[in-house]
Amino acid sequence: MKTITMQDSVLTFTHDKGVQVGPLPYREVMESWKLGKLSGDTFYWQEGMADWKPLKQLVEVQLEILPFVSKPPLVVTKNTESSVAKRVLIVDDDMIIREMIGDLLETKGIFFEKADDIKTAFAALEKHGLGFFDAVITDYQTPGGLGVDLVRWIKQREHSLQVLLLTAKDDKELVKEGLRAGVFDFLDKPLRKKTLLCAVDEAILKTGQQREERSAYMELIRIKLAGRGGAAESLMTDLVHRESSVRGLLAKLETVIKYSEELEKKNAEISQSTNVFAASTPFQGQLADLSLLDLMQLLSQASKTGELQVVNAEKEIQGRIYFDKGSMKHALSSNELGRAALSEIMVHDTGTFFFYYGRVIEEQSLFEDTTAILLSISSEMDEKSRALAA
Repeated sequence: MKTITMQDSVLTFTHDKGVQVGPLPYREVMESWKLGKLSGDTFYWQEGMADWKPLKQLVEVQLEILPFVSKPPLVVTKNTESSVAKRVLIVDDDMIIREMIGDLLETKGIFFEKADDIKTAFAALEKHGLGFFDAVITDYQTPGGLGVDLVRWIKQREHSLQVLLLTAKDDKELVKEGLRAGVFDFLDKPLRKKTLLCAVDEAILKTGQQREERSAYMELIRIKLAGRGGAAESLMTDLVHRESSVRGLLAKLETVIKYSEELEKKNAEISQSTNVFAASTPFQGQLADLSLLDLMQLLSQASKTGELQVVNAEKEIQGRIYFDKGSMKHALSSNELGRAALSEIMVHDTGTFFFYYGRVIEEQSLFEDTTAILLSISSEMDEKSRALAA
């Protein structure tokens, strides 16, 4: 059996000319370099590294042992399994099903936790954190809610965690609903051992791949955001976790930095000025550059107080949203108030936004936590995108 060194097999990300690739085995990256497929400006990153580094520096020292590997290269076989325990959350009100799935996972050395209803599942995920689990298996119908409700809740918070949905009926509408919510795969009852275990393995693999990819993006984003303000980093951190695809985030990064810096600059001008005009001049921009969802999250992260106006190309105000120290308190459109007004306002992806500092209003129509509202809006937008793609 062929053996390979840890240096050859370690997963590596590369970033070259604005394009990120990975994870790939380290040896494949080196082969691409030798064939001239990577430029001299390529950066690489691997788990355990604090920063991205130029790939050519590694080549110049003739493939020396990676800096974070403190021991000599280990020799492993291709079929060596990871020593890190995998964990699965099983959600089903049928005790027999729960026990059967648990027994099957145990044969693969996979740890598991069981929940007999949605409420218990939420409690387990909040107690341990979503990163504790590598996959979730949930029945479609469970006490306290539907399995797709659990899927939506998970995807609002961490898009990487993959969910398998159990169902006893062949329902095309159910499949469509599950796909829109972000289900990884469907398992028909009665369950078959081989099908279940293969699906679990694939879900765990997908979760790991997406977490590694998002971790790499986050490291690169942190480097680019160093010293650029906390609001931009908080926004991008949230985007990395909740966006269905992170490949476009680097392109969005410069826009977020630009508007974050303009927001802070405007705030400084107002705090230092006694000029009424300066204080009343709004922070403004184009919705084609920064989406309403990203803008609202930026204002929330920066704990701003004031009125956000959304204006169309005809210079007509389509809606107003009022913030109080970062919390959304009131929203109104031409026809609605509160959450319904937000839904109407969110359809606008072109036009101009204006944020007027310090404008407050007595009326309140939004009573949910702002983070919960933003997560809900994000989930709704993701589902609409998946529905259009289907």
